[in-house]
Amino acid sequence: MEEWLGRGAVEEFAYALANHLCAEEHALENGLPELADAIRQHRKQLLVEGVRALFDVDPRESRGWREGWCIVKHLLLAWYHLVELQLMLAERGVQLDVEEGELLQLAVRLMRELSEVGEREARERAEAAES
Repeated sequence: MEEWLGRGAVEEFAYALANHLCAEEHALENGLPELADAIRQHRKQLLVEGVRALFDVDPRESRGWREGWCIVKHLLLAWYHLVELQLMLAERGVQLDVEEGELLQLAVRLMRELSEVGEREARERAEAAES
C-alpha cells in the first residue's frame, strides 16, 4: 500500500513520530506530566492510524510491531537528538562527522520490516480461521 504514497510519506511519518517523542520528553523535563500524557496519547493514535494507512497493518494486532516499536522509538529519538546536537555545535563552528540520516533510515527500514511481519501474521490468522 505504501507505493502510492511515494518514498517520502514513510519518512514524514517518522519525522512526525520523532517530534511527538521529543515533545513528550520536553513536557516531562518542564514538569508538565499532563501535557506529556496528552502528547503520548496523540502519538499512540498517530502510530496506529499511520501504520494502518501506510502499511495496511494494525500495529496493535501485530506481535512484531509491539515488540519492535521500542527499537523504532529509540532510533527515532537518537536521530532527533543527533540532529539537535549538530545544530548546537554548528552555532559554535563545530561539525560532527556523523551521518544522522542513517539512524532515520534504519528506523524507516525497521518500520517496513515490522509491517511485513504484521502482514504475514494477519495472513496466518486468516488461514487459521478458515481451517
